[in-house]
Amino acid sequence: MKTIKGFTLVEVLVVIVLLAILAVAVIATINPLEQLRRAKDSSREQNAETLLSAINRYQVTREDNPAIFDSADSVSCEEIVQSAPVYDAGSLESELSSWFLKHITETGSEMYVGLNSDGKVKVCYQIEATANKSKVADGGCSLLPFFYACLPR
Repeated sequence: MKTIKGFTLVEVLVVIVLLAILAVAVIATINPLEQLRRAKDSSREQNAETLLSAINRYQVTREDNPAIFDSADSVSCEEIVQSAPVYDAGSLESELSSWFLKHITETGSEMYVGLNSDGKVKVCYQIEATANKSKVADGGCSLLPFFYACLPR
């Protein structure tokens, strides 16, 4: 009589449990939610750099501050964020694309701008990633439950 060699049900279940434990460990290490938050923060920081650069170009070429509605008359992070996000930066149309100006007013991507009378400008943006919250101590602010970083630092 010929016997069939193979795995028992217990052996198969042990392998499945070990694979599941390994998968959970890998997912916990990678932390996809934190990676997504970091990516969003990076995108917001790049948008803030672009907006700051456009404002600086405008100031240099026109020797005046752009008309940005909902901007604060301060470069204090708290005052900038409390003044509301920028919803109209039409004066920067020659410096930025209309798509970009529309994009920075979308929920979750808003930019906050502060322009003081001396021409100093600061652009703030919301940060979500735990690793990036250290930027709050470096020129940012915390208006609970949200955290904000500002450029220039």
